[in-house]
Amino acid sequence: MAFGDFQLEQRVYVAIDKDTKLFRVKHPDGGIAEYESMSGILTKIEYKEYEYEGRPAPKLQCTFIDHKSGSEFVFSTGFNAGYCRTILNSLASVEGTLGVIAMQLKAGKNKETGKDVTYLNVFNDFEYLRWKYQDADMPAVERITDKKGNYIKTEDSDRMDWFRDTVLPAIQAKLPTAIETRRLIGESMQMTDHRAQRGQLAAPKQQTEVVTEAMWKDEPPVYDEEIPF
Repeated sequence: MAFGDFQLEQRVYVAIDKDTKLFRVKHPDGGIAEYESMSGILTKIEYKEYEYEGRPAPKLQCTFIDHKSGSEFVFSTGFNAGYCRTILNSLASVEGTLGVIAMQLKAGKNKETGKDVTYLNVFNDFEYLRWKYQDADMPAVERITDKKGNYIKTEDSDRMDWFRDTVLPAIQAKLPTAIETRRLIGESMQMTDHRAQRGQLAAPKQQTEVVTEAMWKDEPPVYDEEIPF
């Protein structure tokens, strides 16, 4: 299911809340709910241009089908944010057609700074995905400092252009066809037992999730740099 025991009947819109660091779902009736994880069949993934407070604020927009009800939901995140890089770098590692995609948020701390961070873990057919590209494989980023050497910002426009122009199209080529999507919906219930063995990946916020230690080994950090929902 897309969001725990909640079964979709109409399209809903999802983003990561900047305060709670949970998937924030706007239901058609105006209600809002939050979840630690979500899953579905990815049918479209796009770069979208928007503005926020007069500045460019491009987003990654992902359209999913709830693999139980067949209804759509749309997830968006800032294209320049760490969540976007994790999603693209993780999906890039999949060989062949994408299956049921799951995403789970997990709180943690940066090992170097001790700062609170949020980890976004991505799964394909409920198998944890590692990044395809490491830092040396991607266009370089520049650390900008003042005359005293104090950090100001990171200039990573070349890297983000590379994600948009090279990595994203390669992922789009892996999206399932309409026939494959119907097959995945039909097979989704067979994954329930496997999902239970690996830890529930679609639990609402108030439920306790059972996760094996191996699932989170070597997970990449995602920093709090989201555009407000």
